[in-house]
Amino acid sequence: MTTIRTRRGAPRHSGTGNDYTPDSTRARLTGLGYPAEKVQVYENGRTTVGFVVQATGMCLTGTTIPDSARAEAFSGYPDRNGCDIPRGGH
Repeated sequence: MTTIRTRRGAPRHSGTGNDYTPDSTRARLTGLGYPAEKVQVYENGRTTVGFVVQATGMCLTGTTIPDSARAEAFSGYPDRNGCDIPRGGH
C-alpha cells in the first residue's frame, strides 16, 4: 500500500478553486485524467470530502480537507472486482 500526502495552505470553501467540495474534488480528479465514470466522491462531515477512483490496475482512495489531502493506492479486493468496499467487510 502506498500513501501519498500533500500539504497546502489553509483554503476554505471560497469558490476560488481552492475549495474542497465534492464537485471541486471530482473536477480535480477528472482533470488529472481519471474517467468521470470511474470517480466517486462523497461528503464526510462538514469539511471532509472522500473519493474512490477505479484506475487502471489499482484503486485510489482518499480524503481532502481544507489544509491537506491524503490518498492510498491498492490493488483492489481479492473477493470482488472493482474498488467498492464490500458490504459487511472483506
